[in-house]
Amino acid sequence: MIMLVLLAVTAAVLGFAGYATARHQSQNAADLAALAAAQTEGSSGASVGSAGTTVADGPAPAPAPVCTAARRVARANGAEVTGCELVGSPFDFVVTVRAEVALPVHLPGLPDTVSAEANAAPVR
Repeated sequence: MIMLVLLAVTAAVLGFAGYATARHQSQNAADLAALAAAQTEGSSGASVGSAGTTVADGPAPAPAPVCTAARRVARANGAEVTGCELVGSPFDFVVTVRAEVALPVHLPGLPDTVSAEANAAPVR
């Protein structure tokens, strides 16, 4: 009986550790993807202004090269980009990236994926 309880507790601890690891992985991937997207936007010449978006308009889908860079970096870090938005002008913008990581172990009551969001802007 004690062995069964010990096994259940061990499984729960490992499941929650996997959840915490996936949470950190998704945040790291979102952070790095947002930085890559901001760097691409800042150096590519593709700009929010060319898409007609201003800060007052709110978030808009980012230009393709920006999101492509974010997806590439997120994938390299074990995550998938679920959102990529750009707000601002060509010289003053913020890129928001949402990344998602699937959990290795599924526990009842916990989601199957963990997501995180990160923002990045150019440094001038």
